[in-house]
Amino acid sequence: MSPLLEFARKHGPLAPGAVRVVVLEPDAQVRVHDFESRAEADAYASDVRWEREDDRGPPVVAVFDAV
Repeated sequence: MSPLLEFARKHGPLAPGAVRVVVLEPDAQVRVHDFESRAEADAYASDVRWEREDDRGPPVVAVFDAV
């Protein structure tokens, strides 16, 4: 199983229609955020990818939805 999927699952179940974003920072910190819509989650994920400036590289971002 993907480590990002494991973090998403450890954060608990998603409400129907909710979307979860998992961010793995270059310093190995993990952040998890839930959103009410896919559009909000995608916008946040895009912002995280492009706004981070770190010599170690960009964060890894994954978006999960409730199925």
